[in-house]
Amino acid sequence: MTINKRLSFFLLTQLILIGIFEIISHLLKIPINFFSVLYMFFPFLGVIITKLHYGIPFDYSVVKIKLSRYYLYAILIPFIITFLSICFALIFFKDTKLSLSFSGLSKLGLSGSSTPYTLSQLGLLFLKSIILGSTINAFFALGEETGWRSFLVTELQPSMNKYKMIITIGFIWGLWHIPLILAGSNYPNYPITGSFLMIIFCILTNPIYIFLLRSKSIIPGAIFHGMINALSSISIGMIEGQNVLTVGNLGISGLTGILLFDLVLYFASREKRK
Repeated sequence: MTINKRLSFFLLTQLILIGIFEIISHLLKIPINFFSVLYMFFPFLGVIITKLHYGIPFDYSVVKIKLSRYYLYAILIPFIITFLSICFALIFFKDTKLSLSFSGLSKLGLSGSSTPYTLSQLGLLFLKSIILGSTINAFFALGEETGWRSFLVTELQPSMNKYKMIITIGFIWGLWHIPLILAGSNYPNYPITGSFLMIIFCILTNPIYIFLLRSKSIIPGAIFHGMINALSSISIGMIEGQNVLTVGNLGISGLTGILLFDLVLYFASREKRK
């Protein structure tokens, strides 16, 4: 029994689950992204099936709540990324401007407010994002984190250096999103280019998830995941002009902000090691 066999078996479960739901969505004439909440639990199901097949014991410690500063990081970092995304969108693209009425939501087929948000309304919106991102969103994100940051890290860490592992997991995770992107999620009207950007997004955010694993739990990673999802529409809505490929946390401006944060994280970690 080798690591490659276990990993291959896990990836096969994902292909089978995606295939089943593609058939169901075709028969019901419903896009597969309609099942996105269930889709997020495919990695969790894959881990269960793989561990039962190979007789691997379940490690419940990775989902225990062990309060530490990493929980705070999981909430703060998405706000930093969102702030950088908005700043870079305004810097890179001259036809953009800040919209406190969230007129940029039109890029997602949604409507903004008829009047600009006040500071208190913005505060409530961000508070709502924290509550939803760290609870409901984080719960559903656990389905993915069980696979990508628990099982895959455990399987790949012994045979790969840290950076190769980060890129490999991010690439696999990005490919896994493609059926949803092709169905219209995240990058409406840009399925092909959006698929490439999603792979880049997954690779660039993976160092942050690996950093949060220092907590010895996948809960901070799930909170970070949930917060990014909660703030994504805000990062797009607050920018008037351009499109979802260029602005927002998942667009070029957001990817630039994430890359910058990765570099800061890398140099800070290197200095700490010294």
